[in-house]
Amino acid sequence: MDELPTMTPIRCQAPLSNRHVQTVVAATMRRPRPMPDLRRERLELDDGDFIDVDMVQPSARSPAAAWVLVLHGLAGSSVSPPVRGMAAVLVAAGHEVCLMNYRGCSGEPNRLPRAYHGGASEDVRAVMQRLAAARPGRRFAAVGFSIGANMLMKLGGENGALVPAGLAAMVAISPPFDLARCAAFLDEPFRLRTLYRRSLLRVLRGRALDTLVRFPGCVGAGPAELRAARTFAAFDGHYTAPLHGFADAADYWRRCSGGRFLAGIDRPMLVLAAADDPFLPSDIVPHAAIAANPALSLLLTDHGGHCGFIGGTPWSPTFWAESVTVEYLARHLP
Repeated sequence: MDELPTMTPIRCQAPLSNRHVQTVVAATMRRPRPMPDLRRERLELDDGDFIDVDMVQPSARSPAAAWVLVLHGLAGSSVSPPVRGMAAVLVAAGHEVCLMNYRGCSGEPNRLPRAYHGGASEDVRAVMQRLAAARPGRRFAAVGFSIGANMLMKLGGENGALVPAGLAAMVAISPPFDLARCAAFLDEPFRLRTLYRRSLLRVLRGRALDTLVRFPGCVGAGPAELRAARTFAAFDGHYTAPLHGFADAADYWRRCSGGRFLAGIDRPMLVLAAADDPFLPSDIVPHAAIAANPALSLLLTDHGGHCGFIGGTPWSPTFWAESVTVEYLARHLP
């Protein structure tokens, strides 16, 4: 295990000490550092579908330079502010960066009657394999935000033999650990949780309704039922679970929660979590499971919100998760 503290303070001034301000500013208001032009590449999957990956090269790199795959959060894409912010600092550190858009998230509908979900590790693995094959001999890392962090935990721990050999390290930022508890928590009728839930489900329902129009009958529910889905329990029960072969929402949540796979992870993984994350119950971090695996390192901050981790002042913010990620990956990548 890397020698890292388990509780790290983020020094920030009001109003950044508020967890909701951290969450909202990081998701909607920040302006990431400029990057060179992105190049989009379409990767064809074995099932006939595709995934779009946006790539950016550092201004100067050696042929053996490492590369980093970045995974966005729920209802996001490669243009999400936390993803672009992370990409900018990784490029500045000399890495090639590949930003994965999950199925249906790149601005173009995918071809098949399926989408993505919190346990879609097979898609992440396929992308890693194709990108690694095009970059022989180059080691790489992966960084995941929220549901993307959950996918990395599942990928790393479900079958070590299937993890691409060149994967040197992973960083999981604000992972939900337990999808059932996270869904139940966000489904509670508290004002700000309701706002978060509505914002996420608005995007997810829109994509789901488009799938129903293109593939009528692909799930048992109809458009009216999806429009009426105002909780994650209803949405995952009507759409996510049946579309991807799960018995119901509970079956999906149980089988795909990243916390179930922590013991099997054998590559270095840094887990960044905030004690004040408004998306998760306060006791959701599985300290014992993380401590029992020498490949895992935990940084738990007092402030940070969900995928925020903003220090400094509102007029001069610092993005702590980005600097910590670059420092951690420097220990494991050439």
